[in-house]
Amino acid sequence: ATITTAGATNIAYTLASGNFNVSGAGSVNLTPTAASQFTSGGALTLTGGAASTLSTSAGALTITSAAAANWSTAAGSLTVDSAAALNLGTANATAVNIGRTGITTTNNGALTSTQLLTASNGLTLTTGAINLTGTSGALALSGLSASSINTGANLLSLIGSPLNLNASSTGNTVIGNASGTFSLTSSGGLNVTTAGALTGVASIDTIGFSATGMTFAGTGTLSSGAATALNLDSGTTGALNLGTGNNAKTINIGTGTAGNTINIGTNNTVADTITIGSALDAVKIGRLTTQWGVLYTNATDGTLAQTAAGTAGQVLQSNGSSAPTWGNGITGSNYVFAYATTTQALATLNTWQGITFGANAQLNGWTHTAGTANFTCNATGLYLVTVGAIMQNGGADTTFVGQLRATFNGTEVAGSHATQALRDAGSHLTDMTTTFIVSATTGQNLVLQFTGNRTGAGAAGDLTLRTSPTGGPTGAATTNTSAKVTITRLQ
Repeated sequence: ATITTAGATNIAYTLASGNFNVSGAGSVNLTPTAASQFTSGGALTLTGGAASTLSTSAGALTITSAAAANWSTAAGSLTVDSAAALNLGTANATAVNIGRTGITTTNNGALTSTQLLTASNGLTLTTGAINLTGTSGALALSGLSASSINTGANLLSLIGSPLNLNASSTGNTVIGNASGTFSLTSSGGLNVTTAGALTGVASIDTIGFSATGMTFAGTGTLSSGAATALNLDSGTTGALNLGTGNNAKTINIGTGTAGNTINIGTNNTVADTITIGSALDAVKIGRLTTQWGVLYTNATDGTLAQTAAGTAGQVLQSNGSSAPTWGNGITGSNYVFAYATTTQALATLNTWQGITFGANAQLNGWTHTAGTANFTCNATGLYLVTVGAIMQNGGADTTFVGQLRATFNGTEVAGSHATQALRDAGSHLTDMTTTFIVSATTGQNLVLQFTGNRTGAGAAGDLTLRTSPTGGPTGAATTNTSAKVTITRLQ
């Protein structure tokens, strides 16, 4: 049934007591065309057996109850709608509850909260973007258990001025992972590229850094792990400088007490240039075993060795193939002049025989015992040797070939050999000489020798070294010699 008024006439239903029920098997529609009120002094219950609608086509819809009120349907949905704003609890409500525990509450449009928005059991956004924007105050996420913000393969940006991460916590902070890259960019501060380049570091634990230097605030140490090498090198051909500042300092290398092996320029591929000290410097290399000793290079591997100190006036001598030794030098020493005054007969033909010298007129730097053939060198050097001998053939009808030479340490001195044919029988004397230069080493022996062979009759003894011819004039010389030798050091 329909109750219709023809004009602007109010229809009032007033119930002094009891209940006022509106019900039907179909829909119950209360649809005013203007502002309307449903007012109850007690509880107000609107119940529909199927889908029900409370709405206005224009104006506001106000439902007021002086006590607790229920809007519900026994079946179907309940729709509360308005052609304008739909206000829930905007005037006198102490709390506004929407939804039921365990049931999803869906908001189809934008949701705006002018005050604090609280979720007691999680907040889930299945699609679209979630924007948390605070125009004033702070945005705080607190009281959480282990949590994560995961954007999958998409970028996650956190922007703040400033931006603090874990600034007030005492727990650990982990940034990055083992498979992704990491970069850090700042204005005038620390920068890390995804390739691992680190720039903008001013200091690390008081150690100052710049693009070209590192400075310790106090005593500094660079060390590697146990039993591993520490390498300091420049790029390609750049200089590697240690202690080049213009302040006096002590530079220590290998001063530990465990016994170090210190290598400087030990490669054997390209020759190195190693310079230690200048004309103004005092250079000391370790502590040598002998005071005032002299260093030389070892013949086997070139390492430094030392010879003991010499005596006053000696000079250091070397033959180029052994360790240097001290000798008497050239000036004022190292000379010989010796001669023989006896007749010396050849014992065996074609056999070299040593010439003995009975007088040492001058002897310095050499050792020779009068009456013997050996002259021993005491100072390594280069010597000029001049030898003279007077030979005579005493055999009748015999031609002798006389020979003269020198041996040094048992070996003939090349170029010292001299040969002369001697006239037969009689008083004919032949003066034979030989001159040579020999490099002598301390301890070696010089021996002068003669020999001869013959054709025709005669014996070996017919060849002699003589002082004067038979029947020669007397008093012609104060000292007649059969042989003589002069040794002079050249260097």
